[in-house]
Amino acid sequence: VKSDVKSGDIEMNAIDDRNDSPSSDTAIDKYRGFGTTKPKGTIDVYWLSDDGGLSILIPYLLSQSHYWRNTTLRVFATGKSGEMKHDRVRMATLLHKFRIEFGSVEIVSGIDMAPSQHSVDAYSELFQATEGTYLLL
Repeated sequence: VKSDVKSGDIEMNAIDDRNDSPSSDTAIDKYRGFGTTKPKGTIDVYWLSDDGGLSILIPYLLSQSHYWRNTTLRVFATGKSGEMKHDRVRMATLLHKFRIEFGSVEIVSGIDMAPSQHSVDAYSELFQATEGTYLLL
């Protein structure tokens, strides 16, 4: 095994015993094991209450990792229906202050309201229909 250090990265070439030529797969590619495709898309973060920022920090740190680097954060936060634009600006300012990169901020209203009776009845019917059944994984 031959090791070369180039600009902070370690390149390792495996020698094939049959013909003593470097193989096409490097040891580092085999180590990564995830495959070469990395997810592209959005990590949705629902910040429903002020928890000190931990629910924002963990997804942000994930998005900085080598594997998740091609993703962006989309932050959903609670707000009042009459102040949605102001709440969006306030949340974006807070994220900028903490140097957290994000794709968009969406404000959701009505989370603090009680569910309608129709929603409660639909949930009760769903729960009763699945009572006694178990999901085996």
